[in-house]
Amino acid sequence: MLGFDYLILAAGAQTGFFGITGIRETQLAALHADRCYGLRNHLLKTLERAAKAASPEGARITTVVVGGGPTGVETAGALTSMAHEVVGPVVTLAVELIEAAPRLLGGFTPRCSQLALTDLRRRGVDVRLGHTVTAADAHGITLASGEHIETDTIIWAAGVQANALSHALGIKLTRHGQIVVDPKLRVPDHPQVFAAGDLAAITQLRYQRPLPMLAPVAIQTGRHAGEQVARLIEARPLRAFRYRDKGLMAVLGRGDAVAELPLFPTAPGRYHLRFGGRTAWLLWLGVHIVYLIGFRNRLKVLIDWAWSYLTSRGAGAILLEPLDTPPTAP
Repeated sequence: MLGFDYLILAAGAQTGFFGITGIRETQLAALHADRCYGLRNHLLKTLERAAKAASPEGARITTVVVGGGPTGVETAGALTSMAHEVVGPVVTLAVELIEAAPRLLGGFTPRCSQLALTDLRRRGVDVRLGHTVTAADAHGITLASGEHIETDTIIWAAGVQANALSHALGIKLTRHGQIVVDPKLRVPDHPQVFAAGDLAAITQLRYQRPLPMLAPVAIQTGRHAGEQVARLIEARPLRAFRYRDKGLMAVLGRGDAVAELPLFPTAPGRYHLRFGGRTAWLLWLGVHIVYLIGFRNRLKVLIDWAWSYLTSRGAGAILLEPLDTPPTAP
């Protein structure tokens, strides 16, 4: 056991499977870097096998993305880029996006949701709104309607929940498993304990709305929790946390994105500037470059991205692991 004078709970979130039969064992999460590399290699291997076994008429493989939030939308868009840049004429890569809600990108305004829907469908994604997954197995997924979609690639991006650590602490939680905190990010009845990020249920005093489980919230609350501990050590009064909403962005593919930004401080989730297409994509690139540390890094990334955009056409489709079955000699 480790003792402490002050404690910050910031264990983050984990993938939420919502009790769906078989999905935990069959899905390929798109939320973690190690799983993303595994997903990439899995897709390339699947394409290799399909091309090798294809008939003269060609072969078709289906990839199903479950979840129409930013992760699911960006994954589906990236897969369509892969279909155009990597897949040869022998194999067709079909992408299906399943979303339980009536629209994509629920955190965005309906206008940007419609822009995303239109763009993904233009790119060839079969978007199914208002459909829920009830089961999954090695051969595909089953929808609430009874329809079974055959696939060996299920990408689960339907949401996250607070880390299971919260249930072992014996403190008050929300129904989503998040730790209830006061406006100063302290855990009630534990004045030396703070919670931050996805693990904490944070409600702004001014707006009385829980903050979403997003990286900007985690960054700002983590910094504030650290400052609170410093204040306690220095015997200074604590300060209530105030979230600065800088907007939302989602990339739909090469040259396309949606973005919503606040023009002036307002309630979280209320935005005044809305962009779509190439303008939003360039804005997304600019924001990521600005947040890099050092001018040299910014310049290098800008040059690398520009070169990749102008010249890359599937050059990264190199398997990092050998195929299960070695190729036969000609």
